[in-house]
Amino acid sequence: MEEKVKQINNQSPIHIQVREQIREQIEEGIYQPGDEMPSEIQLAKEYGINRLTVHNAITALVNEGLVKRIQGKGLFVAGKLKERNLGELGGFTQTVRKEEAFPGRKLLFREVRPAGIKYARLLDIGEEEEIIYLRRLFLTNNEPYSIEETYIPFAVCPELEKVDMTVFSLYETLEFHGVIPKKAKQSLSVTMPAAKEARLLKIGPDTPVLLFEYTSYDENGKKIEFNRSYTRSDRNRLVVHYKPTV
Repeated sequence: MEEKVKQINNQSPIHIQVREQIREQIEEGIYQPGDEMPSEIQLAKEYGINRLTVHNAITALVNEGLVKRIQGKGLFVAGKLKERNLGELGGFTQTVRKEEAFPGRKLLFREVRPAGIKYARLLDIGEEEEIIYLRRLFLTNNEPYSIEETYIPFAVCPELEKVDMTVFSLYETLEFHGVIPKKAKQSLSVTMPAAKEARLLKIGPDTPVLLFEYTSYDENGKKIEFNRSYTRSDRNRLVVHYKPTV
């Protein structure tokens, strides 16, 4: 860490320099998600500065979701914020794999039921037509990331009733059976989680979540799915790529 000490200067506040240097080490993989970091006392000695300055730097990273401070245990790397491209078509697993995180998922509930008024309207089907409802918990690096509720017309892919959703992703299963989404419409809002969602996501009840609502279509414009995702706001950074219009 001696090299880092030499990089401390008077051009900006010291706690900001320390914060950015630790952030860089996390982003470069020097500190891996789940790793225990040196204590604030150790960092203060290595940087040659007082502990309060280190504490302020670490607190900023904790507030960003990059570092976890666990009482009685120490400091741990939570990992980089996930970038979610709002203009990209694809499921959770594909998105996370691109970022080299391990995509884990747990099937919380699955059932086949009549669409009813609400989901018949959302999926453009009859109220008595059957839909498959999936409720899943997604994880990255073994940490809760999002809760997803998916509604799919049963006729689109009956195999979803029995496939092992912990092994195969939704989009993999659809593709296996010739169902390929070609376009989608997505909306984003911020909401407060219900107590059950907060427990599953391991966040406080006063921590807002990102609510994504997503409808995908096949090449003929037929609706394939309606998806509602409650995603941790402390582990995301939203990105939109624009192309110039002529």
